[in-house]
Amino acid sequence: MVTPDIENGQHYEKKHKVTVVGSGNWGSTISKIVAENTKEHPELFEQDVQMWVYEEEVEYEGKKQKLTSIINQHHENVKYLPNIKLPTNIIPNPSLLDAVKDSSILIFNLPHQFIHRICDQLKGHIVPFARGISCVKGVNVSDEGVALFSEWIGEGLGIYCGALSGANIASEIAAEKYSATTIAYDPPPMDNSRNPSQNATPRSQTPARTRAAGGARRS
Repeated sequence: MVTPDIENGQHYEKKHKVTVVGSGNWGSTISKIVAENTKEHPELFEQDVQMWVYEEEVEYEGKKQKLTSIINQHHENVKYLPNIKLPTNIIPNPSLLDAVKDSSILIFNLPHQFIHRICDQLKGHIVPFARGISCVKGVNVSDEGVALFSEWIGEGLGIYCGALSGANIASEIAAEKYSATTIAYDPPPMDNSRNPSQNATPRSQTPARTRAAGGARRS
């Protein structure tokens, strides 16, 4: 895996570090899938997946506890994705900037009303060659027209950002049921390989179309 060396302009071999920005029902589901894949492909990815968690206290086992502590100890998001075990290589992190540090893949999975604020916080704190994936549902409609949230993220952070969306239900995906998914992206200059994986599984057999506006596919 070749990534730029931002210090001296050279190239070096480095595995992708992945961070999921968000930890709700959908965010925890995506984190589960991502962590399973990073563990399965150690030649491409760092095994641990950072998951940014908006810290809050949750009633659990008769007392209030920090949500990050519960996820870290019990490997379950008891508030937003109960009864689903999360991989042990998910690292819940209440610090947004620490969670994204040195990450080359940023997966955004949070309510749309927080995107601008989160992007403002991230400016100047991500590697310049990072790639984004927006799992934010819906579009923004304003007097200026209709905009994809992946466009907001890409323009706000100055990075390439694709999009992944439904129609699907997080709990069904977490339970590893077949679902419909839409994937769209504008390929960066170096990302020109479209060959499918030879080890595809039912959960990874989702062809993509190279248009940011997207094309639906069923897996």
